[in-house]
Amino acid sequence: GPTGLAQAATMPDRFSRHYADMAALASHPHASRALTRDDLRERVVAELTTTFASHYTHQVTLDEAIDPANIAVYAQQATGQKFLIRP
Repeated sequence: GPTGLAQAATMPDRFSRHYADMAALASHPHASRALTRDDLRERVVAELTTTFASHYTHQVTLDEAIDPANIAVYAQQATGQKFLIRP
């Protein structure tokens, strides 16, 4: 399938924007170093429900995120319907 810019061109704007944001963040010198630090990733995971708390209508695993029934719900991008993908 398509990759890189070709893939971004086939995605809905909302998805491609987030991928572009992540790519820009990952290319920043400080962020790229941070991405290699297991301790920071572990801290974010540990603090998802405290420091980084937010209200989610659904929490799913990666396997559940690709389930067609779940995709049908979060693809609507409805206000107040937020999914959290749990690592």
